[in-house]
Amino acid sequence: MRYLLDKSTQNFHAATLLFEKSGSSQQKYYAPAIHCLYYGCLQSLKYILLYKLGETEESWSQQQTFDRKTNQGTHSFLIERITQELRANKKDPVIARSFQATMKDLKNFRHESDYDDSPVNQEKCYKARLKAEEIQDILKKVFSI
Repeated sequence: MRYLLDKSTQNFHAATLLFEKSGSSQQKYYAPAIHCLYYGCLQSLKYILLYKLGETEESWSQQQTFDRKTNQGTHSFLIERITQELRANKKDPVIARSFQATMKDLKNFRHESDYDDSPVNQEKCYKARLKAEEIQDILKKVFSI
């Protein structure tokens, strides 16, 4: 089964619940909402590479080993592979640049929300949500997911 898109959808639904309301106190949970948005996008990227482009995780292992030597982890690898695909297939170059920049912004939001000792407010969460929606729109348009 192809569960990555289901997981991605679940993460987007969870982000909405966390952003809009949670529990009887109606307290908002902005940091975990950003986390869910980011991973929802990442799961979509992995799905595209595996099931739309026919790649295998085994084929990535050598590339990832090399990329880790240059301090590029799995997340950066997936983002870069989709960016390369957008460029290589002569898709609109503006879309490739927009995807890469937007994904970088969302990754930065996620890093801040997960690791930085700083508050994550509604405004940051809203901006991250817009970034995630923009990424999903690009992926749906280009890769028909």
